[in-house]
Amino acid sequence: MNTQKLLQIGLSNYEAKCYKALFVHGNLFGKDIAEKSEVPPTSVYRNLETLQSKGFVQVIQKQPLLYQAVSPEIAISSFVKKQKQQLEILQEEAVAELKSIETKNIIEKREEILEVYAGREQSYSLGKKLITTAKKEFLMIGKGSKQSIIELIHSLDKAVKRGVICKFLVTNQNENRKLLKQLKAKGVSIKYYPLQDFSLLIMDRLESQIVIKNKSLKEERIALKIKSKELSVSHAEYFNTIWKKAVLI
Repeated sequence: MNTQKLLQIGLSNYEAKCYKALFVHGNLFGKDIAEKSEVPPTSVYRNLETLQSKGFVQVIQKQPLLYQAVSPEIAISSFVKKQKQQLEILQEEAVAELKSIETKNIIEKREEILEVYAGREQSYSLGKKLITTAKKEFLMIGKGSKQSIIELIHSLDKAVKRGVICKFLVTNQNENRKLLKQLKAKGVSIKYYPLQDFSLLIMDRLESQIVIKNKSLKEERIALKIKSKELSVSHAEYFNTIWKKAVLI
């Protein structure tokens, strides 16, 4: 992996090396990152902390500390969005370069069906990706806040035009009715059923995303990306059960 693009978008040399080690080798402890990245052990944890603050790395175990690289699509997209407009071109180039790595050149790692992300921006980025990759069916449960619906209208419109069946189960029927009408006009089926503190997205019964919302959490929401056909089929069955009991808006 060439780390040049990571340097150009604003990572330091040590940060780029640490992220590269995690991206190539999978989840690692601090001492293993130092060994594989050739970053001095005295500098590794300091650079991992800055990578966390920039959204490139997350801690998945506290004792001892175990680190995971955030997927390049989400990490780079969120980071570049906060930079000036001249960095937007570098965003696409960096993501493309990371995604172009040949699988055969990466050390094989155990298949992971669950990825955990924190914060509103990352959950929105992940949800948008699911919508844009849907080919047959997209099912969604959520509160339907103004911001989320505005984010969804364009993406769901494109999905419907591709022939994707889109269903939205709204958990609060008293908010943003005008925006919901816009979604219905785009061809999205909408019903109401009272549920609290979570949302659920299901793409083609292949992948799904659960977002847990709680103001007591530091980031207020935790997103679980589930890359399992079996679990996603179960989520779709749950959705259909609730859909039958829900009422049209």
